[in-house]
Amino acid sequence: MNSQALPGIIAKTLERYERHSYGALEASLPPKDTERWYQEYLKLKAEVEALQYSQRRFLGEELDDLETKELDQLEIQLEMSLKQIRSTKRQTMFDQLSDLQKKEDKLLETNQALRKKLEESSAAIHHTSWDSSEPNNLQYCRQPEAFLQLNNNIIALENSYNPTEVTNEENVVNSGADGNGLSSHWMLL
Repeated sequence: MNSQALPGIIAKTLERYERHSYGALEASLPPKDTERWYQEYLKLKAEVEALQYSQRRFLGEELDDLETKELDQLEIQLEMSLKQIRSTKRQTMFDQLSDLQKKEDKLLETNQALRKKLEESSAAIHHTSWDSSEPNNLQYCRQPEAFLQLNNNIIALENSYNPTEVTNEENVVNSGADGNGLSSHWMLL
């Protein structure tokens, strides 16, 4: 028995039942218009009952009276429904992923444009600050010669720093320092 034909057979059976049950009621109804609407009602009612019957079967209710062949068909229908649901879900996720990738590409393009604009503006600022034909109003004062020599000594000391030598020198300095045992680092030179 075909699973698609099952609701059709049930619908026809229910329609015949309705016709016989409400046959006396139909005889008392007025002419064609009311009869047409009543027939439409009966068809819709039968369809609803058939759909409810199918739904109960899909939900696992009232399966006791089904044969193995009908159960197999029901299982096939459920598997097909699940495949369609998964396919729809997969397509929706693919569409969302595609939209997100497009947004990412747009953001990357915007980021590159902003980075380029920032580089151009910083280059323009650098160019105008150093290459300006107008003299800057900054006044520079000349450092005394002793300050420059002290700076050179500190730089030389930093370049020749050796931790083992410093500890030996600290021992010597601490032994010969003032009463507090402290001396400045620049005094080691």
